This record gives sequence, structure tokens and C-alpha cells, in this order.
Amino acid sequence: MSRPKRSGEERALTCGALCDQLEAALKGGFRRDLVDEALATGSTKKALKSLRGAMRSHSFKTASQRVVLDDFVRSFDALTREEGFEILHTWDHGKHVFVEKITPVLVLDHFENFASTSRAERTSLAILVDFYFLHPLILCAMRAWDDEDPDGVLDRVTGLLGLLQGTDGGGHQFVDDAETLLMLALAQFHPDDDNAYDRFAAKVWTLNSGHVVNFSRISAAVLGAHLRWGFGVMYGRDTTRMRDDNVGDYPWLLLAVEALMREYARLHDEGVQGPEREEIVEGLLNGLTADPWAFAGKIPDPLSGHAELYSSFCDLFVRYGTDLLEEFKGHWPPADGFSPLAFHFNFPHNVLSAVLMIVLDQGSACSLSMNTLLLGRHDGVVSEDSPHDFAYTLTSYAGSSPDKLDDHGARLIIYDRHAGRGYCNMVQTAMRRLLSGAGEEARS
Repeated sequence: MSRPKRSGEERALTCGALCDQLEAALKGGFRRDLVDEALATGSTKKALKSLRGAMRSHSFKTASQRVVLDDFVRSFDALTREEGFEILHTWDHGKHVFVEKITPVLVLDHFENFASTSRAERTSLAILVDFYFLHPLILCAMRAWDDEDPDGVLDRVTGLLGLLQGTDGGGHQFVDDAETLLMLALAQFHPDDDNAYDRFAAKVWTLNSGHVVNFSRISAAVLGAHLRWGFGVMYGRDTTRMRDDNVGDYPWLLLAVEALMREYARLHDEGVQGPEREEIVEGLLNGLTADPWAFAGKIPDPLSGHAELYSSFCDLFVRYGTDLLEEFKGHWPPADGFSPLAFHFNFPHNVLSAVLMIVLDQGSACSLSMNTLLLGRHDGVVSEDSPHDFAYTLTSYAGSSPDKLDDHGARLIIYDRHAGRGYCNMVQTAMRRLLSGAGEEARS
């Protein structure tokens, strides 16, 4: 179906044009000048007032430069809402409404309201500015399919993330790529449209193989951590309850693990070893820990409408599973060191918010991105911060006050290597049953 023609003004509101505006804001000294001029008003309170007004109007100005994003943000936000996704506002689970303030302003207000004598104000303000600019980048990633080349848009967004998190800003590492921005957008609570996820998933799987694999890895990691948390905290280890309460998550999880299974088959057949294969192995294990019995050969109700994709995954696992189960063992949470398989949480934005509150209070950027916590690292890159230590810091933060707990009195973020190994053991048991059943079927 052809798209309706747009007026000249509307036609200018493209992903490419937004990226140009964001590049002007993120490259060079604009954000440094923005913070310096805000602080020059005489106090942190006045500086925050200045930045709050700029965020609300989506318009930022220094003595030498002005960046106006209002038309882009409003247009892209409206289009994204029509598709069932709210990006700029946070869902209040207690009041069952979206918070009126946009999330960057909400975080800025929270920062203003808590007191600390140790934080470095300038660094904290710079991180708050960066957190604002993260949101138009998310909107741009969500609108990538409005462009003739969505793969190209996502690549450019990833490049702009590098600028956002580089030396011209606060230096805090939020996420590594556009695919993770998409995950942050999708993993918010969206109450109005049950079919929004399916429609969006259909778009994601039109991307090139590199983007599909990256998105599948982060999807498997987030859904794995989310459902592991739910299994242990909310559902009393009852998979029936968990499946009934997360019907929309299971097809998404199946798409991710089936794509990773196909990628593993390719790497296996080509004899590829090393980091590229390790990432896929860990991604598969991460996804399967969400509910290994859902993939053990008998299709569960939430996946009943996806029998062909389910069979594809099972057939591939039967073919490669013996080798894969051995490779899984190398990714179980170790006695020492960090493992993303020991990391469990309610929603990823709980993690992002906790990280922000910690670094804003300390006035010190963190060199660990969400991707390091969710995916681990296989590329040999060493961070200034320890993911192992920081995971425990997040767990401690999540239990530090009653308002950070869920309705069951449980922490929203949990790092537990013992629990992680238990989930890995469940994968071994369930998937060996799948292999055993296939052997019995072949012999019958």
C-alpha cells in the first residue's frame, strides 16, 4: 500500500533530518556549553530550572547555538503512540496511568529532591542532559521503518549513541546500539494495544541479518531476565501462571531463540569459533532459561499460533543440541566473576532507572552499559567498572527502601549466581528431554 503524500513541512520531519539535528547537538561542545551556562545562573536549583524548561519545550539554546527538536519529537511521538507504544512517559503501576511529565523531567525532578554531599553537580547535570537526548534517539529508532532504509537509520542511531556517550557529554554509558534502544521502548508497559508487539516484531524481522541477530540477543537477554524474575518472585515457580500472565512475551521470545538457533547452525556448519559464536551460545542459553520447558517439544498455549516457527526451532535444536548443550556449560554463572544469567529483574527500565539514580547521586558516570549487564562481554574489552560488583550494588539499591520493592516485597533487581545456575540446570534437563524424545521418535 502506498503512503499518502505529505506536505513540505511534514516531509522534512524524517529520520535523516532528526539525526542531523541530533548530530549537531551531540558533536562538539554544545552540551558542555549548555551545562556551563545553566550553572552560570548561580545555583544548581536555577540550573535545573533552566534545563527543565529546555527539556519540556524540546528546545536547547546556548550563546552560540540552538537545537530545536520540538516538531520532530511531537510528530514521531504521535506516530509511535498510534502504533501502541509510549516512549516519553512512564507508566504508574499504582495509579494505572502514564505520568504526566516526560521521563527525563521526572528524573531531573527526582535528582533535585534527594540530597547528597558527595556528588559532583556538573557531571550529574551533564548525565541528565544526555538522558534527555537518549529519548529522541529512541523515537528515531522506532520510526526507522518510515524510511526507505531502516537498516541505515538504525546504523546511524548507533553511531549517534557513540557521540552521546563520548567525551563531549557526561560520559555515562547507557546502551551500546539501536537494537537495545528498541528493546527499552518495547519493554515498557503498554496497556492499550495487545497486538502492538506482534506488529512491531513483524517489522523487526524484515531487517538485515546483522540487526536481526543483535535484536534477538538483546531480546533473549531481557525476556530471560524478566521471566526468570517472575518465575521465582511472582508466580511461585508455576509455569502455567507465568505463561497465562505473559502471553505477549512468548511469541517474541520464540522469534528471538529461533533466529539465534539459525545463526548458531550457520556458525556451527562454517566451523566458526571464538567471540562471535560465544555470543550466540550465551544468547540462546539466556533466552531458554526464561522457561525451558516451553521449548522441550510440546508446544505451550501461548505459542500455539506459531507452530511452524516452533517446529523450526525444535528441529534445529535436535540437529545441533548435543554440541550446544556442551557449549552451554561454559556459560553457567561461575563461582567468581560476572554472568548475565545470574541477573534477574522485573523490567529493564527498573535497571536503567536504578543505574541513573546511583550515578546521579555519586556524580560519577558509569563505564558499564546495559548491554554489558545483559549480555556479558566476549570481545576482550575491559571496563573501568566491575560488572560483578555493580550487579550487587544494583541489588542492594533495589532493596534499600520499601518504595523500591514490588507488591510482594521483593527486589525489582536481583543478582544471584546460585539461582542462575539453577535455571541453567533446568535448561539442560528440559532440552535433554527434547533430544531424548526425538531419538525415541526416530527409533519408533
